[in-house]
Order: sequence, then C-alpha cells, then structure tokens
Amino acid sequence: MYRHQIYQEDVERIANSELDWEQFENKRVAVTGATGMTASMLIDVLMYRNRNMGANVSIIAVTRSKDRIIRRFSDYLDDSQFSYVIQNLKNLTPDMGKVDIVFHASGYTLPDAFETDPIGTVSLNVIGIHKLLSYASTHRTQKIVFFSSVDIYGTNRGDTGRFTEDYCGYLNCNSTEAGFAESRRVGESLCCAYANQYGMDVSIARLCKIYGPSMSLEDSKAIARYLKQAIRGEDVVLTGNREEIYSYCYVADAVAAVLTIAMKGKDGEAYNIADNRETLNAKLLAEKIAAMVSVSVVEDSGVVKPFETGRSYANNYLMDAGKLMKLGWKPEVDMTEGLRRTLQVFSELGING
Repeated sequence: MYRHQIYQEDVERIANSELDWEQFENKRVAVTGATGMTASMLIDVLMYRNRNMGANVSIIAVTRSKDRIIRRFSDYLDDSQFSYVIQNLKNLTPDMGKVDIVFHASGYTLPDAFETDPIGTVSLNVIGIHKLLSYASTHRTQKIVFFSSVDIYGTNRGDTGRFTEDYCGYLNCNSTEAGFAESRRVGESLCCAYANQYGMDVSIARLCKIYGPSMSLEDSKAIARYLKQAIRGEDVVLTGNREEIYSYCYVADAVAAVLTIAMKGKDGEAYNIADNRETLNAKLLAEKIAAMVSVSVVEDSGVVKPFETGRSYANNYLMDAGKLMKLGWKPEVDMTEGLRRTLQVFSELGING
C-alpha cells in the first residue's frame, strides 16, 4: 500500500463502508490487471480487511509484469493471503484452482497502445476475457466482474445528454482507433454469452475516466499528462480536442462501485461508474489543475484546432450512473477534492512520472 495518509484514509473509508462484506469472507478472489489504478486499490482494500478485520480473503493478483507487482505490492509478498501470477492472459489462463470471485481488469487501456499495438490491444481484450470466462465456467466461480469502458458507447449521436447502459453510438469499425471500443464490446458480448449458456453470474462495470493517487503518470491519458506537468511546476499544455466532455470518477469511489457491482449487480447486466456532479471539457480540466498549483495553461501550437479544419469535433461522453446508484452506491469525493488529494500524494511522495 502507498505509505501516505490520504491514500490510507481512502482505503480505510472503503474497507469500513456499509457493504455486504460477508460475501467476500473466506473466499478466493482473483484480480487480473492487478497493478492497474483501480485494481491495485481494490487489492489494498481487501488486504486491509484481512489484516484489520479478519476477513480471510485469499487474493490472487494476475499481471504481465513481475517488476510492477513486486514494486506495487511489496508489503504483501510474505503474506499467506496474497499470491501473484505472472501471465499474459492472451496466451494462457493460469491454473489458479477454484476461484470464487474474479475481477477482470486486464487489457490495454492507454491511448498510446491503440496506435502502437492495435493487434495486441484487440487480441488481449477479446482473447483474455474469453479464456478467463472459460476457466471460470469449469472452476465453479460464483461471480465475475468485467471492467469495461465508456468507449463502448462510441460517438454520441446528439440525441442524449448522458449515456445510459442501453445506448449505442456510432463507431467506425474500419479505423484503428475503434479497436479498443470494438474489443470491449465483444468482451461484454462474451460475458453475456457465458451467462446465458452456462448460467454464470457475470456483471459488467463500465468505467468513465478514473483518476486518483493510485494512477500511473506514465499513463498517456490527458488527465495524467496534465497532472504530471502540474506537479513538476510546468505549464499545462493543451493538446487534441479541447471541447470533448467526459465523466470522471475518483479512484476510491470507483473501487467502492466495483465492489457494489460484485455484491449486488445482476448477472448479465452492465452498470455505469461515473460521478455525475461535475462536467468538464479538456480545457476546463486543464485550467482547474493548473490553478491548483499556480501554473498557466498553454496551447500546443503543433495541434490543428477544430475550427481550422472546417469541422466541429466537440462531443459529449457523459455517463449516467443512476442504475448503479439504485444499488446503493454514491460517489463521495468530488473532482475538486479528488484532484487536490491526488496532487498532494504525488507531490509529497515525489511521484512525478
């Protein structure tokens, strides 16, 4: 666990929340993509309950990088309730024995990967979940939560203010950029297929743009770049489409959300994870981050602006989290406070990417 008071407070808040924790006690839980932002904090929460509440959850962390898992989970390496497996799920599903609950967070999610390795992006996102579902179907797994993405909605057709779980926008499937979204759509379809054919209990967590102290500043997403520049005391550089509007959610609230879905989500159903309280386009987000550390926002002169092309690229990717909130979840940390907490942790721990 990160040794910082703010991060530990977040972990303790979730671990002490009024969830149906009995569903996890004495269970074996596998988390794929274990070193990712949301998955790693989920593991910290479960380990906190093991060490402080006697939950007796056996955790299997699955990842492609041994170095990352050793760095991220150094506190747990000698703990009998924590184990890890180094495996690319595209190639093989490791033999983990009987696993009661699976959180499948593995897959390429960074924009750079879509461009540099589109084949790897699609194949890992599709083959990985297929192999894992097949394994779970023969090992008496009780619950699977599949981490999906806002990208599955495609482009807003202009007929809705927020995406609900039944919305389907436009995707140009013949573009490289569509590989991630299409592969996530296929992953969701596989989840529903296994649920229908084998009676498996599978729920889908559709995550918006997640941020927080457990994120990597090597991330190529805009919010990570802005945060990296801010903590270095550099001006925040605007690139790409300044007008796109996305939903955001603080990572601790996202962890509470996926736990809620695991405990209360219906099989075969998808749930949006998003904080509906504040909407920001890329420019306003950059300005908010810059103001917190007293730096400026500057334009990247090398980027062609939308009005110079004669076309409008503004788009709305806001998500409606009402369905999840009916299960009892609600976000606790708004974006101003979440960004402040993130910047403070990064600055005080010397994390600058």
